[in-house]
Amino acid sequence: MANATELRTRAEIAVALAETLRPAWDKPADFLELADGTRVRALLRPDDDRRLQDDGDWYGVLAWDKGRESQRPAGFDGAARVVHTDLHARLWWQPPADVLGNPETLENLARRVCGYFRDDWHYVGVVVEVERPACSCCGEHKQESRSLWGIESDAGECITDVIAYQLTELGVGVRE
Repeated sequence: MANATELRTRAEIAVALAETLRPAWDKPADFLELADGTRVRALLRPDDDRRLQDDGDWYGVLAWDKGRESQRPAGFDGAARVVHTDLHARLWWQPPADVLGNPETLENLARRVCGYFRDDWHYVGVVVEVERPACSCCGEHKQESRSLWGIESDAGECITDVIAYQLTELGVGVRE
């Protein structure tokens, strides 16, 4: 267990917790113990209920072509492209209309969509767990947690911000 007694503010605690996150799903991070005896940790969990296709039209539209010959799906225009293939089908991507006029943005978004299907990133849940010191009357440790799902796994500082918000909800740390 890491000793984090010098951490006081939510921002400091959130940064320390974000640094302990691991990509290994079966190996949770250690708890950090704060000065008041409270123990906290942050976990990333795969969000199996969220897919790129469920993200509205932000990433564009995706459709499978089940035939042997790759044919653009109905409603897809000349900007559509294949972003993923398997043995029996190709996945077509129709970019959102608002990026078609900006080639740099279009290519960045195309890389992002392709990266999802290469497992470069995925959706996760950020879970913060808190274990309070033993109660003086009964000796029980109170445990609480908060989570937020549907976050892109490579969201960086956004994940740290989510951890800080969850710490606020859990009443951990002092205001900056």
